[in-house]
Amino acid sequence: MESRKNLALSLLRILAITGAVGLAAPGCQTPLHPGAEDDWRNAMERALSLQTKPTSGSTEDEVPRPIEALSDPVPAELTARAEELRHLGPQSEAAGPGMGLGATVPGEEVDPVTMSLQEVIAAAVRNNLQVQTARLQQAVQEAQVVIAEAAFDMVFVAGGGYASTNEPQIAFVGGPPGVNKFQSSTMSAGIQKNLTSGGNISVAATQDWTQFASSGVYAPNPSWQTGLDLAYNQPLLRGFGTDVVEAEIHIARNNDRLAALQITTDLLSLVRNVEEQYWDLVMARQRVVAAQWLVEVGTQVREVLAKRRAFDATLADYADAVATVEQRQTNLIKAQLLAKTASDSLKLVMNDPQLPVGGDGVIVPVDWPVDQALTCSLRQSVLTAIERNPSIASAIIGIDSASINVVVADNGRLPQLDLAAGMAYNGLEQGLSNSWNDVVDGSFIDYTIGLALSQPIGNRAAEAQYRATRLQRSQAAIAYANAVQNVTYQVRIALREISANFQLIRQTNTQQMASAENLRALLVLEQTLASLTPEFLFLKFQRQDRLALAHLDQVSALIDYNKSIAALDAAMGTGLERSHIELSVDPVPSVR
Repeated sequence: MESRKNLALSLLRILAITGAVGLAAPGCQTPLHPGAEDDWRNAMERALSLQTKPTSGSTEDEVPRPIEALSDPVPAELTARAEELRHLGPQSEAAGPGMGLGATVPGEEVDPVTMSLQEVIAAAVRNNLQVQTARLQQAVQEAQVVIAEAAFDMVFVAGGGYASTNEPQIAFVGGPPGVNKFQSSTMSAGIQKNLTSGGNISVAATQDWTQFASSGVYAPNPSWQTGLDLAYNQPLLRGFGTDVVEAEIHIARNNDRLAALQITTDLLSLVRNVEEQYWDLVMARQRVVAAQWLVEVGTQVREVLAKRRAFDATLADYADAVATVEQRQTNLIKAQLLAKTASDSLKLVMNDPQLPVGGDGVIVPVDWPVDQALTCSLRQSVLTAIERNPSIASAIIGIDSASINVVVADNGRLPQLDLAAGMAYNGLEQGLSNSWNDVVDGSFIDYTIGLALSQPIGNRAAEAQYRATRLQRSQAAIAYANAVQNVTYQVRIALREISANFQLIRQTNTQQMASAENLRALLVLEQTLASLTPEFLFLKFQRQDRLALAHLDQVSALIDYNKSIAALDAAMGTGLERSHIELSVDPVPSVR
């Protein structure tokens, strides 16, 4: 009896130690796991170095430099009276809250609401529906992480029942009839837990009560049969190791990170879209300003021709002036319509309850596009984009998830070799306490241990799954290289547009000053000319159109320059910081 107790205690120690290892050994690795190949890692490194290496052997590419513009060809005479020329054509300040937007639909009123670019962006970030959807998706992924981690939570199990039996039995001929009559009840309670090593352990206590009332002698009667059962099951090859067992948790966490990065992606796209629409609204209102100015100065020319009909202006000359003014009025109505539409488009993306799309509020932008030269470095911009752009981080997470699947598939190629071990302390007495004393004393102990082995002949499914996961990891590496290439392309295009648009700012400024001087000279001639011919007045029409067009070209160059800067910030992933938006995102995991 003593030797049986010692053997039972030894087996109990083995079960406890093995279970503790499964509970507390996060570094447990799959056996027979070969070293990972380096081809896909090398492909990632090549893709990165190809896009980030300096274009020359020197370090000049590392130094940020201001964007250069063409030399300013404005003559000194024009520069001397720049202020006078600036006040000659359409005035940008006229696009304020007092600017008229023409006729409205019945029941609609125009309520100007002045807003800065930062206010518009802040409202859009708070209320945009697409961003709200992305936030909800991340909350869903966070719940999926909890679900995956809950697979290792302890589970409490319990049960009970009662039975009453009264059934006849076969007896000897001539003897009393046999009857099997008894009552019984059973109760059990225990705890089960899945281990991070791949196995599971359980502890359960049971007690059964039985009382026989049929013919025959039973002892003890009534009886209490109790037991304490311990069971441990552990795969030793396939399904063993934390890297396999916790694969679903790691993938769920990666999906959570992807959802967080999707929020960043949506916010970057939203900020860029809002800024572009804000500048589009600025441009639309400047078109109204230019159209209103053309109607105003054109009407003055038409009135002069009307007075000269009694002298040298023919009806055809006057009709031509009327047609020109009416055409300008038509353009004004169209510009006013586009300005209101641009305001509604901006309200749509903002989704601000204080400024609904169906309301009468019309956004009046108060910010003006900047014209300072941007200081930048192509290589540093590319490096920043690779570090900050969420598409790069998403590609890295994709490689990590694919690598996890390779590890799991590699483990799945191993044979299924499972260990099953258990112990049971038993007791049987007429009294419940005495029965549990038997359990505590270890008077009756059962113990089992065994191995089970299985392996598909040819193992084709597991081998094919392993090849598929390796190919998917290669696809993820290619997706990373593609993401690096696309981000580099976006940065280069944005910088190229910034440089070109900055040059256009200087060019259009010169164009506007020259057009203004052209019209100023004509106005001086108009004051000194003895007789204003129709040809002279039509020339005035043309120079008015040219000055209005030059004004719009200059505003367009400024807006395109600011849009290019927004595109660069979106490509580099720095658009949120530039707009003073704080967003906490989980760090990108290292590639396995």
